[in-house]
Amino acid sequence: DLQQLVKVDGGLAGGEIAYIDGKIYVSIRTYKRNIDDVGNPGSTDGLLAEFTLIENQTKIQHKRSATVEKGPRHFAVTKNKKNVLVANQFSNSVSEVDLETFEVTDKKLEVETPAFVFVEE
Repeated sequence: DLQQLVKVDGGLAGGEIAYIDGKIYVSIRTYKRNIDDVGNPGSTDGLLAEFTLIENQTKIQHKRSATVEKGPRHFAVTKNKKNVLVANQFSNSVSEVDLETFEVTDKKLEVETPAFVFVEE
């Protein structure tokens, strides 16, 4: 249950979901109040979560999460598949998550209201 995963009293919203190399990644936005109160004032730090398929690929299981900044939306895996870049729309930043440790690195870009992240091929 995602509500227990993020331990938030308000609302949850998914920014994006992607299936990459046999794993499911989801950016999860969290809010202090009901989901109707979306936007910067009600946002709290969100998550990038990783899930795996289990039981003959009929169920998903949470594997790990990284806390990113407010309003995670789009994300992209780097070309070398070592990191994920997450657009934090309500924090005016892009976070980098190390895929091996699943921790946010100290690399951070300040970008005004980023909605998408693109990685060159």
